[in-house]
Amino acid sequence: MDAQNDAAQRARKIFVQTRGAWGQFLFDLMRDRYDIFVEHASDMTTAARLSYERGYNSVNFEYIDERHGAGTTERIWAEVDAFRAEHYREYFAENPPPSESSA
Repeated sequence: MDAQNDAAQRARKIFVQTRGAWGQFLFDLMRDRYDIFVEHASDMTTAARLSYERGYNSVNFEYIDERHGAGTTERIWAEVDAFRAEHYREYFAENPPPSESSA
């Protein structure tokens, strides 16, 4: 399996559709904390490619949980979700959507 071969060469990565500030946050978090490269996955894909990426990721998420403790993967996504939510709150505080009455 590719993921296991990459792991043996200390070249772990995951595939995620990453764009914007939260994507950079995830990229930095995975690189700095877990030594894992995040490769941007396209939303224009095939079922075979999506299956490959999910299987590849599962090997590395299992590794993260084994090395850093059960539930680490869930905590990573919770941290990304919290960053994303805060980023959106800040953005909309500075750029409120137009009210329906002003349309």
